Amino acid sequence: MTGGVTVPERASDRCPCCCLDGIDRVYTARVEGFAAQGPLLFAHRGAPGDHVENTLPSFWAALAFGADVLELDVRMSADGHVVVMHDATGARVFGDPRAISATRYAEIKAWRARGSSGQLYEPAGLAEVLEAFPHAALNVDVKQGRPDMLPNLLDLIMGHAAEERVLLTSFSANILGRIRALGYLGPLGMSRRDAALFLLGPRLPQLLPRFGAHRLQVPVRYGRLNLATRANIERVHAAGLRIDFWVVNNPIEAEHLLDLGADGLVTDDSASIARIYARHIRTRGFRARRAAEASDPVAVLERGLPSAHTMNDVFETRLRGSPD
Repeated sequence: MTGGVTVPERASDRCPCCCLDGIDRVYTARVEGFAAQGPLLFAHRGAPGDHVENTLPSFWAALAFGADVLELDVRMSADGHVVVMHDATGARVFGDPRAISATRYAEIKAWRARGSSGQLYEPAGLAEVLEAFPHAALNVDVKQGRPDMLPNLLDLIMGHAAEERVLLTSFSANILGRIRALGYLGPLGMSRRDAALFLLGPRLPQLLPRFGAHRLQVPVRYGRLNLATRANIERVHAAGLRIDFWVVNNPIEAEHLLDLGADGLVTDDSASIARIYARHIRTRGFRARRAAEASDPVAVLERGLPSAHTMNDVFETRLRGSPD
């Protein structure tokens, strides 16, 4: 218990996917989207230190640790499904060298990755994430430019009425420009090129309406250049934008960035950084959100789980609360 907010030690404390005998209650996280008060805690690909990245159990664990936003990456399968995957192929995570864009969704869903404790994980589709976490804010990084996945992606988000809770980002200025041109009304990040121009170039406020950005997301350092300065943060705020820093896994660094005025931190270790949020003077909104979740759970799941072939089977069974 830190500052009146309980922060679990590790995934095994609250995650239904890896601790089958110690769960009394599981709370599905609620957030207020990107209008939430105070700095936001972004879970980079979920909880990759505890689960295979960008999978449903990884996202569940991150929310259980207290993350406000699930950060994830998307690509499109050969038959038009939006897949949650960082890399262009399945080689690094799932041991399959085929390209996501050249493989059918059913084949991708058959891939498996083994976790550190021997559990099996399967890839997630964005539709599954939207449905499994209907209250969670998502930071969706669009990785694929060709073949064009934007119509399919936007149709999926709009079909779930999720625009307000889905921040779309990309390193590509062309992708972000097309997203806005296609009529997306949700929040947008800023491309790598435009972020560099904004922070390091001349003051060009006329660029902001043109690119339609809401948040600037940058690394703490770029080479030898420190981007996490009070001057940069104040420059962003003066333009009516918010600034998030990635990837921040050191609690001391996290506290320093919050002191400087950062609006969000993207981390691989939500459990550790949540402890900083649980006591920092600028994160009262975070504490209020966690207290609200604990007092009014969306889902209460009892002990005991059926056998399951994969971690996703366990997750989905617990989410439904099915006794079968």
